[in-house]
Amino acid sequence: MVDIVKTAYATGVQSNQDLLRAELELSLLDDRAVEVERRIEVSTAELARLVGLNAASRTLPATFPMLPSPPARQVIEGGLVAHPTVGIDDARIEVSDRDIDIARQAYQPGWSLDIGYGGRGGDRADFASAMIVLDIPLFTNDRQDRRVSAARRDRAAAQLDRSAKLLELKRVLDRTHADWLRLGERVELFERVVLDRATANAEAALNGYQNRVADFAELIRSRLTALDTELQLRRLKVDLAKAQSRLLFLGKEAL
Repeated sequence: MVDIVKTAYATGVQSNQDLLRAELELSLLDDRAVEVERRIEVSTAELARLVGLNAASRTLPATFPMLPSPPARQVIEGGLVAHPTVGIDDARIEVSDRDIDIARQAYQPGWSLDIGYGGRGGDRADFASAMIVLDIPLFTNDRQDRRVSAARRDRAAAQLDRSAKLLELKRVLDRTHADWLRLGERVELFERVVLDRATANAEAALNGYQNRVADFAELIRSRLTALDTELQLRRLKVDLAKAQSRLLFLGKEAL
């Protein structure tokens, strides 16, 4: 467009203001491109911390990745109990159950049997001995009760943590599933209607400008709108893929 306006300005058809406007918009687009490069470099550096610089700097494929369809929402929700973070709380509950059983054993009488045999030299006869020790817990409201109560509190805390973890996972699932559904609808709408209309509007503005029925400002707006619409569609596809990958992660135990 800058080249077109320069030609028209050289022949006296276009004004200097239109040329300055076109060059300004081009400079703003260049600035947006620099910002995109900055964000790419920042994201690459953050990713390199997790997967290494070589993996983070690899060339991306030209085509958009095709992810498998996630399981049904009900299936994913049913598999949340097998999520690794929930498994940690399950292990804590199991340990607490063992602690309660061990603490309860302190209420039971304990006994031990000690048998010994000793040999003596000379004219003295050898001897054998046996001893039975019985430990009866008479004051259970002291040490035994405190141990059982502490073990029960630990188990209750682990159960609460497990319930809270499941609620949080379900909240993430509900939000992510809603995002996935609505983003899919928006991508379909953009691909079917919005992008075509934005392109048609830009072409109509160009035709109107060439036929001197539309001004240059309208042409600029229509071109930028078409560009922003295409960029927004790409962003929607990225957000859709991210939501889909989160669903696949939540539903991996259900697969």
